[in-house]
Amino acid sequence: MAEGFICIRAGQNVKARVRSFRLFPLADFAIQVPPFQASRFLEYTNHHFTFVHAPDESKPEVPGSQRATLIISLDLLELLEEINGGYIPSPDDISGIFINMLTFKYALAHLPYTRVLLTRDDKRYYELTQIDQARLRLQVWQPERRAGNEN
Repeated sequence: MAEGFICIRAGQNVKARVRSFRLFPLADFAIQVPPFQASRFLEYTNHHFTFVHAPDESKPEVPGSQRATLIISLDLLELLEEINGGYIPSPDDISGIFINMLTFKYALAHLPYTRVLLTRDDKRYYELTQIDQARLRLQVWQPERRAGNEN
């Protein structure tokens, strides 16, 4: 699932029997590197890059909304790699570096959507899709069929 999508979990209740996720196609994101600032020092390099949600123009934008952007510093990148290896961040880590990640997550979570993934066991996923104003469809999610499709 994580190979073709950015996954955002809706809610953080640990005791929830069913967890839901929003999927955003990875193709809707871009990495922007700030322009190189020439200086007299050879060691100079950018200390961050920006991860931007930039879907094609055919997808409607919410009036007044701002584009979801995440500035990823080298410190954040290092922390994410440590978390991937099993490290549990301290409250200080969460209160500082993760503020930008939460803002990014909330900006994505507030975009309009017509489908969500549901799971009880993180092994079997079901896709709930809004067909029209009065109908929903629930089916087993098949990632190979969905990779690269609309949000």
